[in-house]
Order: sequence, then C-alpha cells, then structure tokens
Amino acid sequence: MPPSFIWKLRDYIQTQDPGHPTTLVLVRAKKAWDYGPGVDIVMVDPYPIPKMPVTWLSESIEEAKKAVFNQKPIWAVVQAFDWSAYPYGEERREWGRNPTYEEERCLTYLSLVHGAKGIFYYTFRGGNYFIKDYPSHWEELKEIVKELNQIYPLLLAPPEINFPAFKWTQNKSVHYLIKKVDKDLSFHYNNKSIIKPGRYLIAVNVTNKSVKTSLTIPNYFEGKAKILFEDREISITDGEMNLHFNPYGVYILKLEK
Repeated sequence: MPPSFIWKLRDYIQTQDPGHPTTLVLVRAKKAWDYGPGVDIVMVDPYPIPKMPVTWLSESIEEAKKAVFNQKPIWAVVQAFDWSAYPYGEERREWGRNPTYEEERCLTYLSLVHGAKGIFYYTFRGGNYFIKDYPSHWEELKEIVKELNQIYPLLLAPPEINFPAFKWTQNKSVHYLIKKVDKDLSFHYNNKSIIKPGRYLIAVNVTNKSVKTSLTIPNYFEGKAKILFEDREISITDGEMNLHFNPYGVYILKLEK
C-alpha cells in the first residue's frame, strides 16, 4: 500500500471525524519515514519473544522517533501472545511461547525508557490465540497493568534534562531514564498513585543474564533510594549505589535529595 494512499485516507477521515487522531502500526520501524507523515500517532509492533532480543522493541521506537523528528507520539505494541498460535503456511512455529512475566515487564518498561507515549498489548484474541486460555499469563499481564496504573504520574512526567552527569558500569546491558514528577502532577493523581513529587530512575536489564552494576551521581546525595514495588531500599555512599539486576530485571527508584 503506497504512503500516498494513507495520507489521502487520513485526510478523508479527518473531514468526517476531526476529533479523533489517526494511527498506523508498523513492524518495520524504518517504514515510518514513508508512512509517518500520514498519521498522527505511529505504533511499532516488533514481537521478539523467543527468537529476538528485547532490544528489537527499543530500537524500533528510536527509529520511529527519528523518522517523525520527535514531532509525533510513538506507541509501543508489546508482545503478549504465543507465536505458535499464528502458523505461517507450512511453518507451524512450534518454537513459540508466551513471554514470561519478567520478559513482559522488561518490554513494558523498556518502552517507557525509550520514550513510548502509549503502550498497547497484543493480543487478547487473534488468530488461534485467546489469552484466557493461558490463565497464568493473563494474570501476570493484569499485574503489570495494575502496576502501571499505580505509577501513572511517572508515565506522564517528562524526562529530567538538567540532571547531574553520572556514570554506569555495564551500561550496555542496562537501559535507563530519569524522570521528574512535579507537585501538580502528583497531586492530580494523588488518590490513585503511589508516586510523590521528585526524581525517579527507571532502569532495565535487557539481557537474560544477571547484571551487577554501579551508578555514580557525583556530588548529588547520600542516604537511601527507595525501590518501588519492593520492600527495601538501596544505600547511596559518595553518590554511588550498587545494583544487582536479575535477568530482564527492572528497577524503579525514588531518588531522594
């Protein structure tokens, strides 16, 4: 389908229903250079589990962002299905499986770290797949969405630009983002969220191996950093904290000063 058709279709839809944005889903993010101008929101849907690295998703988000010059929102379509439910011709795809809880959570927060403005899980039902046929996977996915709802202000908060320079070890294995939640945003969702005003670090191990790493924030603060969704804290000494990531592990840290 040529990009010009999408542009014309978008123009027609907006004459009929100007109040709703248009979107297009692309598995090959580089196609956003051609199709991105024709929609309001670009969605990318690489499904990496179990054969590809999870960074296929983050790389797709970054490519799509470049293609629209960061002028349009990018949404991540996160894999929540088993490829074996989608046979292709003679290929039965018996190697397929659902993402594990750790993989699903990793993909979710990796999307946020790379600037996705929306998250869409695929799929509830499609092809030969029905998620309720996999009750444990269905419960795990609901648990992740429940977690996102509890940190909603953090999802809406902008990245922290003016943050002191800091250093990681093992930084190729860990993708991260620091966000700042202001008082107005926190107050607006106060009854529904565990997020208080301040700076937060979201860090994701993109590998299937454990990773030990340290984070140094020179001249920033001493004390402890609270780990959200875990009943513990991490000590900070001379601006340095040591982190141990499980395979595909995620940390959401409240950085106190």
